[in-house]
Amino acid sequence: MAPFSPRAVFPALDSLPRSYFLGHHRAGLTKMKTMLSQIDLIIECRDYRVPISSRNPLFEESLAGRQRLIVYTKRDLGNNGRAADAEVTRARNTRQTNQ
Repeated sequence: MAPFSPRAVFPALDSLPRSYFLGHHRAGLTKMKTMLSQIDLIIECRDYRVPISSRNPLFEESLAGRQRLIVYTKRDLGNNGRAADAEVTRARNTRQTNQ
């Protein structure tokens, strides 16, 4: 069996419906937008195990141009020190540089 090799790129597919965007998600995003004028720094938490796919394109659009700190959570659940983990880290760093 071939070793696991994670994807480094996750293409944006506009053809996929946003089927898991529930009503309370919309309410939270709307509330967040109204509070942005009062906030100097945004701390965004993403899942370490899925660094690229845990970003939210609607947040990206709302937070464009704002200072923020991205914190990766659940690192203890990742595969520290393994080649696959290093590849994910490289992909994450490349993606952040291009944002």
